[in-house]
Amino acid sequence: MGSIRSILPVIPVVMFFGSSGCINMPGDKGEPCNKHLLCASGLVCNQETKTCEVRQKCKEGDKKQCGQTDLGECSYGVQTCTGGTWGECKGAVLPVKEICDGKDNDCNGTPDDNNAASSCQAPADECLNGICHESSSVSCGYFIGDKEAGRTTEMCKIEAGTYYIGQDPKPMNLNEAVFIDRFEVTNLRYKKFFEEKGKTASLLPDCTPDYPKTPPYRDWNTEAPYFDADLGQHPVICISRAQAESFCAWAGKRLPTELEWEAAARGKGQAGKRIYPWGDEDPSGQANCKDISCKDTYPKGTCNNMVDGRLCKDTSPEVTSGATPEPVLESGHSPYDLLNMAGNAAEWAINPENQELGVLRGGSWDDMADSIHVYDRQEKPITTANATTGFRCAYSPVK
Repeated sequence: MGSIRSILPVIPVVMFFGSSGCINMPGDKGEPCNKHLLCASGLVCNQETKTCEVRQKCKEGDKKQCGQTDLGECSYGVQTCTGGTWGECKGAVLPVKEICDGKDNDCNGTPDDNNAASSCQAPADECLNGICHESSSVSCGYFIGDKEAGRTTEMCKIEAGTYYIGQDPKPMNLNEAVFIDRFEVTNLRYKKFFEEKGKTASLLPDCTPDYPKTPPYRDWNTEAPYFDADLGQHPVICISRAQAESFCAWAGKRLPTELEWEAAARGKGQAGKRIYPWGDEDPSGQANCKDISCKDTYPKGTCNNMVDGRLCKDTSPEVTSGATPEPVLESGHSPYDLLNMAGNAAEWAINPENQELGVLRGGSWDDMADSIHVYDRQEKPITTANATTGFRCAYSPVK
């Protein structure tokens, strides 16, 4: 008599495991594919719907449309027949969460629908034409960019219309509204950009040989923390135009044109013929410049002497408000509520008629009061990067 083992049929056993094993049970027809995109025998996993369906043979090389929709930012892709089966869907753009950017990201046919405001960074609480806005603010309170601190900052809206431009003011039209940073770009914001860009040497703020690299001063050190902690909210300086343009592109923006910059500094209508952002009064207490008229109310604007071969610390330019708005000055605002558009750091702007020409607007801490008018401009090589050069960015809405 043979052994029991020799007379029993061999029965193959297939085991499926749940989440703690290797493979969970393949899905049946109409059911979801398992986590390994497998289905029961004779079925295939539809790569688009992730459900199991009957295998349909196709002709080698045939193509068909795939994806969910072509509304908004979405688009269809293409599947190609290989070995009698349809391959993966390539090139399709699928819906994603709606954000405030003027686009239809969730592909429901409505750009910036009701869900868009949830992507805005506080204090912004509404989405207006692709830009986050703080509803309690009038001219300012606009933001673009993700919620990650450092990449976004408050902007002010400069309305389209007629502005008086130049030393002998002539009317010029700003054809479209533009948004411009309320504050000059600070050392802390530029540090965020510099580190995200891999600390590329060409992006390092560098005043040499204008001024020696002697802490606690304006040049950045080549290693972190780069600058003194108390200079974090001061505007970054020693910046060339190319560096400024790189930062603005990283922030989803650009440099303002000269017309945009001056419109932001002057305001609209006859009142825009003012010579300073705040009006025609001398800049005592209104601007960080080196003129003696600034001395009584804003002494940091008067220190322009050299001490042991370096500029004294008090001349370091400073923003009136920054990442944590705590205004140092309650004046000096432009009609659109931008700050430090006269004095502090001279700001790069673009001359659309000659983009190879470098132009700095607004004057700096190192200028006298008669050189920080809203119409004052300095033509410089675009490679200029000294202890007075800074910038702010502009943004045009999505059309």
